[in-house]
Amino acid sequence: MAKESRSVVVVAQSAKEIDGCRRDSRSRHASSAGVTVTVLKPVKRILLIAAVVTALMSPVRASAQVACVPAAATDGGGGIACFHLTDTGNVTPDVSISGSNTTLTTGTRTVRSVWVDSAGNYYASLDGTDAFLWFAAGADGNVAPSSTTTGSNLTSGHPYRIITDASGNIWSVSYTSSTVAKYAPCASGTCNTAPSVTLSGSNTQLSAPDAIAFDPGGNLWVANVGSNTLIEFTAAQLVSGGNVAPAGNIISGGATDLDFPYDMAIDTTGNIYVANYSGNSITVYDVGSQSGNVTPNQNIVGAATLLSSPVGVAVDSDSNIYVAQPGNLLSFASGTTGNVAPTTNITGASSLLNCGVGRMGITQPTQE
Repeated sequence: MAKESRSVVVVAQSAKEIDGCRRDSRSRHASSAGVTVTVLKPVKRILLIAAVVTALMSPVRASAQVACVPAAATDGGGGIACFHLTDTGNVTPDVSISGSNTTLTTGTRTVRSVWVDSAGNYYASLDGTDAFLWFAAGADGNVAPSSTTTGSNLTSGHPYRIITDASGNIWSVSYTSSTVAKYAPCASGTCNTAPSVTLSGSNTQLSAPDAIAFDPGGNLWVANVGSNTLIEFTAAQLVSGGNVAPAGNIISGGATDLDFPYDMAIDTTGNIYVANYSGNSITVYDVGSQSGNVTPNQNIVGAATLLSSPVGVAVDSDSNIYVAQPGNLLSFASGTTGNVAPTTNITGASSLLNCGVGRMGITQPTQE
């Protein structure tokens, strides 16, 4: 019976080391018939290392990310449901935070938005009894929040969207009071925290603001459904706030195709993605076209897209687009534009997927 042949690949650092590897391989494998020793010289060694690193890192980055949406829990209350980015069809959420202990179901509360920070912590904003809830990374099931921010000092009533900044502060936008406010994080228990920064007043041009997002420069963009505009407050303006006019860019006008901009997201290069609730579309404004009556660089719209009253939008590290709407969680490849079918479609996931009232969040990729 013939012996099975084997190959040994050696990655060497120098010519001297290459010779040493050859000698060592011959001595150790002299009695093994059919052994092939392949020595890679420096250029091939570098290419192999790059290929191995790419092969190892790509699955880790993809598997680490989930998209989270406000959800209807099986007990009739509110919850948070998170799905793997590659999921499609009628699937069970990877994470489902719901039940009486979460307090997401208390009284008349409605989960308005979900946010996931770079450490994997989950946040939810509640309407009715206004509150911000924080669940530590790894939370799942019927678990109590790590902390709750609520009370008389919470000036941003009806918090339709919350996000966090690099320091862990919570930023909230109020649709009803046309206010954007910043709150220090609540470490544990319940905090009645007053905002440290507030943007409010006629000069701000805030008009029923519905969503906010930071760009790579730390500037804050706001989507106004009252005026179909996107306005930018610079990082310098966010230090003290007040009744100040936006010092950054403004996207406004008929050419923009903004039509009830319900949610927005910004990728790592500064491109802006908007979910247009009434327009049944996703519009994208690249970094070079973010001032004035500009035409979107991408416009995902049409029957094939399955877009119908989209209420949430998020983008991953590769600029793939994820859209939440009543009954569906859709995804589109980076650069998609026009009447194009989604790449994935999560639907029929029991009663856990009910995106009719909220915005979504997406976890940041984990490097290992």
